[in-house]
Amino acid sequence: MNHKERVLAAINLEESDRIPISPSGFHKIFLEKLFKHFNVNELIELYKKLDLDAIIVSIADGMITYPKNFIPKRLPDRSLINEWNIRYIVPPDRDHIFIK
Repeated sequence: MNHKERVLAAINLEESDRIPISPSGFHKIFLEKLFKHFNVNELIELYKKLDLDAIIVSIADGMITYPKNFIPKRLPDRSLINEWNIRYIVPPDRDHIFIK
């Protein structure tokens, strides 16, 4: 199964090849060790290196994350379409994201 199939199976209470893996937060000291081990400086880069099945998106910090090797589709109005076909809108005068 790929990441998307695994997460959808879990959401639908179906059997998958394994339990989907997603970060729920790392202790600061452990996070610093992971950054050093994987030679990265940003959380999203670390998540890509860990090859997670899903990533928790924090609307509060305005960050939208995508799976490894996925390029979001940018629409003329600057909104983005993710791999789940969900449209994200970031208004120019706001620091948060609206999901449409």
